[in-house]
Amino acid sequence: MLEEHTAGEISVRRRVRFAATWLAGTRLLGQLLTLGMTVLITRLLQPADFGLYGMANLVISFLTLFEGVGLDAAIIQKQNLAVEDADRSFWLMLLINLGLYGITFALSPLLAWFFRERQLSGMIRILGLNLILVALYGVPYNLMTRELAFDQRSKAELVSGVGHSLICLIMVLAGWGVWALVYSSLATPLIMLGLIYYYQPWIPRLCSPFSGESRGLLNFGSQIMLSRLLWYAYSNSDFLIAGRLLGKEALGYYTLAFEMASLPLEKVVSMIPQIAYPTFAQVQHEEERVRHYFLKTCRLVALIVFPLFLGLFLVAEDLIRLVLTGKWAAAIGPLKILCLMSILRSLAVLGAPLTNALGRPNIALLNSLLCALILPPTFWVGARFGIQGISLAWLIAYPFLFLIITSNSIHTIRITLREYWLNLLPVIEASLFMLLVIFGLQSLFWSALTLWFRLFLTCFLGAVCYVGILWLANRSLLEELLEFIRRD
Repeated sequence: MLEEHTAGEISVRRRVRFAATWLAGTRLLGQLLTLGMTVLITRLLQPADFGLYGMANLVISFLTLFEGVGLDAAIIQKQNLAVEDADRSFWLMLLINLGLYGITFALSPLLAWFFRERQLSGMIRILGLNLILVALYGVPYNLMTRELAFDQRSKAELVSGVGHSLICLIMVLAGWGVWALVYSSLATPLIMLGLIYYYQPWIPRLCSPFSGESRGLLNFGSQIMLSRLLWYAYSNSDFLIAGRLLGKEALGYYTLAFEMASLPLEKVVSMIPQIAYPTFAQVQHEEERVRHYFLKTCRLVALIVFPLFLGLFLVAEDLIRLVLTGKWAAAIGPLKILCLMSILRSLAVLGAPLTNALGRPNIALLNSLLCALILPPTFWVGARFGIQGISLAWLIAYPFLFLIITSNSIHTIRITLREYWLNLLPVIEASLFMLLVIFGLQSLFWSALTLWFRLFLTCFLGAVCYVGILWLANRSLLEELLEFIRRD
């Protein structure tokens, strides 16, 4: 292991821990505050409402890949960022996103016709306003990220997230139905806009957005944008195919299953690339430090998310029947399958931050292209067997893709796949031990217990088994996690 003694490294390490503390703390608080509201909203609305909103959001999510043509990543990665670069980036982002909204407004009737849902036209036009609002605070937001100022950024995200959930719940209770999801979506960027400029009082100067420096940023950012575009194409093609071939009710079940299987990834793992990318960028010319940070981050990610995904797999049926009622029972099978696939997805998220920070966005672009060529046809075949088939398509195809894209990414810092897996082996062993113990207990007497007690006992015994085997066989991993949290 790399010795951490230099003043520069200690400074980076402290800032990373500070950023992680703020992100983790605000994420946890935000989820606790919004969890009850989210469950209540889910119970009040129908699967068809979520399916309809998913169709509209699919379009907007696609357009957000073009916003700013990857300038957010370029701002963070460039080591000598001038004031003029930030000014030009603001005006470029705003012009691009205004153009995107114009296209969205004009094409919304055609998109509604494609999905065979007339309401989608108005929904898409309202959701599209998010593009303009996000562009207005994009530069100061990314300047915060570049300097690892996650305390201020996290406060803004916490308030905007809770505010959005509260407004959505009030509108659902008032009888707005699916339109509550649509209109409340504007709350997040509006609150973020005010808070980001409060914490970062940056004002862009009038200037031409086009120059030689702008072309340099655009060249880097365009590769990031293309990679995101391809990522979107394959990661959302399952929703598109389900909505087109299976209908909005089936899409509603699949959307719920996918979102639940992605909760650990979105709420826990998603903050890791946000910290890893600017961190890797700051030490991009010191390969040994990058290797050390990358392997350590992979271990910490696996240590946290492996038991979460396997735990969700184990309690999937009881959780849905108890919390969301039997009307969502069709989502149980896909949820269990997607939980297993999400284990690899949680590990894969570090590849792009690594290669992009090293100035190699072409590698992430190649990896995304490979997935975009293979996954959508696989989903199309899987759709013949309903949402269960689409879920199995993920589980069958993605492991092979994961090995290829991971190998491509870690090759940049001269790490082999064998080194990569040996780094994770203790976590894998502890997770499998937990899984086997709970499976054994479930086969003996689980059916005689109530839903509530089964859910509690699974979580409790799973945690005891996982932490216990780590404490006995690989105590250094737990000590590493505690050290990361406690050290000054």
